[in-house]
Amino acid sequence: MKFHHVCIWAFDYEKAIDFYVHKLGLTIHRETFSEKHQAKKVELYADDAYVIELFVSKDVFDCPQQKSVGIEHISFLVENVEEKLKFLKERGVS
Repeated sequence: MKFHHVCIWAFDYEKAIDFYVHKLGLTIHRETFSEKHQAKKVELYADDAYVIELFVSKDVFDCPQQKSVGIEHISFLVENVEEKLKFLKERGVS
């Protein structure tokens, strides 16, 4: 069994994209609109792997399937922890 992706809910598109794309370095693979969730859906990739299914809605608390934003945590497997910590700190991530 392998990790496939994690689903995250946000209410501010610009802040979410700034964090996941500009700070963490993920790439946007596809953006669509989910009729089921009534939210923008953004598929975020790390290299060639799908890692985050990001739903964004200013009315996130009105979405029938969702009652809060965010998740508890995200885990990433990296080859060099110190190098990745330096990379993140350089981008303002504590």
